[in-house]
Amino acid sequence: MAILITGLGYIGSALAERLLADGEEVVGLENFFSTPRAPILQLVARGLRLVEGSIAEAEAVERALGTAPIDTVFHLAAQASAQPTAAPASYTVDTNYIGPRVLLDACVAHRVSRVVFASSTRIYRTPLPRHLSERSPVGPADLVHLSHLYGEVLLDTYRPLGISGAAARMGIVHGLSPVMKTDDRFLAVPQRFCFQAVHGEPLRVATGPAADVALVDIQDAVEGLLCLRDAPAEIKVANVAAEVRGVAEIANAVRTAARARWIELSIEQAGRPSRPRTYTLTSELEKIGFHAERRIEDSVGGMLDYDIGVRGQGSRIQKPRASRPQG
Repeated sequence: MAILITGLGYIGSALAERLLADGEEVVGLENFFSTPRAPILQLVARGLRLVEGSIAEAEAVERALGTAPIDTVFHLAAQASAQPTAAPASYTVDTNYIGPRVLLDACVAHRVSRVVFASSTRIYRTPLPRHLSERSPVGPADLVHLSHLYGEVLLDTYRPLGISGAAARMGIVHGLSPVMKTDDRFLAVPQRFCFQAVHGEPLRVATGPAADVALVDIQDAVEGLLCLRDAPAEIKVANVAAEVRGVAEIANAVRTAARARWIELSIEQAGRPSRPRTYTLTSELEKIGFHAERRIEDSVGGMLDYDIGVRGQGSRIQKPRASRPQG
């Protein structure tokens, strides 16, 4: 049996790479809206079966599910950026709201045994509580993150139809992946700060409890998704994150790693500097032995080295267009 990954972007490509290395048969559905083609073709050379098309198009989903007998679907295809200029609202609605329903209808028809849906810790109400668990209050504040909550509810709706589904509430993902985005509209805070550091730009950060975010390294993100695939049916939603950190702490981690590479940078804080808060973060996956452990300090050096290398190659990276505080 094969595994279908919808969306071969930053997380999906890392998951595909891992599954291929494990000897799994992998099918990928990708429309290349914000994903560069070259790294995906490298995965194709390693055995990935690529189907081009949109998750919102029933015909494309049928082609993907018909490529091989599929027993597990990892649904990662989504317009992931809340930046207003990242995509028209109509595209976000098609991909993030219509797409999951089209996929689940097809999974019912093809008798897919397991669906793992990529949700987000950004659905939690901010500022985050000092103890973050799956029972913490939710309150997504934008169309993109509202779609993650919608997807979780949709999974519940389809369970009586035979879908065994679970949602991974993933922290902001950092680290190196086969697909590294270059458009600033699609860069998360850690990647953006590393990019800005290499290009000699100041890091402008928001402060206060509302700027604290959950984080997870890409390797732990992949491991968490795989654990959720094999989790017992009673685990229907699980946090996949290692820590909660302030955006200013992320900037400081980047500055420390940059100094080790002879790069000096400045950090400009919007508002009063605040003392870091202490959080505890739990996950339902701890019941089966999963613990996300890699911290932001473990990955920023690699991301800086990547940006240094890309800059040396003269890559046409699109630089940030606005100096807005991050977080």
